[in-house]
Amino acid sequence: MSEGLIILYVLFVWIAIGTVVVLYRRLRGLGPTELDVAREALLARYARGELTHEEYERQRQALGAGSR
Repeated sequence: MSEGLIILYVLFVWIAIGTVVVLYRRLRGLGPTELDVAREALLARYARGELTHEEYERQRQALGAGSR
């Protein structure tokens, strides 16, 4: 096999394994936690420019402190 086909095969296998893991976690109810969702929402607000870097860091640290 050529190197290109080997690379494509490896990528396909990684994608297939990742898909199986994601589906398994969703079926078992092991999806993202509320904290994960809150962090993603905070990052999205920062990416849209709704928060300054300082506000983002303060809120991110507050989320982390609340999870302990």
